[in-house]
Amino acid sequence: MWDSRVAWPILERLGRLDCGSNPRYPTIILHLTTNFNEYFINQPDVGKTMAAKKVRLFANVREKAGTSEVEVNGDTVSEILDEIIAKYPNLEELIFEDGKKLRGYINILINGENIQHLEGTDTAITEKDEVAIFPPVSGG
Repeated sequence: MWDSRVAWPILERLGRLDCGSNPRYPTIILHLTTNFNEYFINQPDVGKTMAAKKVRLFANVREKAGTSEVEVNGDTVSEILDEIIAKYPNLEELIFEDGKKLRGYINILINGENIQHLEGTDTAITEKDEVAIFPPVSGG
């Protein structure tokens, strides 16, 4: 079923909304274009937003952030870390050293695999990936 909040901006963007203040006009176009949803909504840049990725935080990273999970946008580990630091600036000194260099003792896992064995902070992330940030943990 169509949601006019989605259809209206798409029609405006496509230049097919020249109806003045008549809100019924988009409805007519939608009925005439039978595969409108499949054709336009599923285009990569039309009517979509970036899906948020969930990042789990552990030990003192969790304590400093005040939460065990954060939702962020980004396509790489680096972009995700930038957004986490923007939300929780007090984590920057815990995660990074010398500016943007990841501290050696911080482990970032994607689906259980350390990014050091992947492409480092350039590793690509999808919304289906499980991302976890582990600082060193010790106990007795």
